[in-house]
Amino acid sequence: VFLGGVLNLSAHRHDWQRSDALWHKLVGQFGVKPTVIQYTAWCKAHLLSGRPSSAARIIDDMIIEGVGADEKVPSMYVQAWAIVYHSSLSSTSLVSLDRAVCMGDSVITSESSGPIKQEWKQIKSMARALSKRPTSFDFQEVLVISYIRT
Repeated sequence: VFLGGVLNLSAHRHDWQRSDALWHKLVGQFGVKPTVIQYTAWCKAHLLSGRPSSAARIIDDMIIEGVGADEKVPSMYVQAWAIVYHSSLSSTSLVSLDRAVCMGDSVITSESSGPIKQEWKQIKSMARALSKRPTSFDFQEVLVISYIRT
């Protein structure tokens, strides 16, 4: 709980360096086993600090470590890769964006809450359209998650 709280505070302050220092100290040195909540807070710190590649890698690491995704992860993951793809138009980031959408489809279910399903529908629609017509998107149109738009 402590780690997630301080990482969220760093996220709201746009202080990715602080979140990384906390992560490396508590997880790396003291052996704290992070949960999906801590990974998403760390990811959020990087997204809000304008570091979408780092945010996507954090989710990649979470998956590699075998930490299961909750219903907030897919939107963050797709949002990060959509920003990366929009800025690079690289085939590698497009593949990663598509992979993130597929992961989200396996996590978001009919039992997910209404707001989660609505946000997923919006971000998935944006990702699909972006992959088909990337040059027709303004940057603001890529930003779907509300706390990233503000």
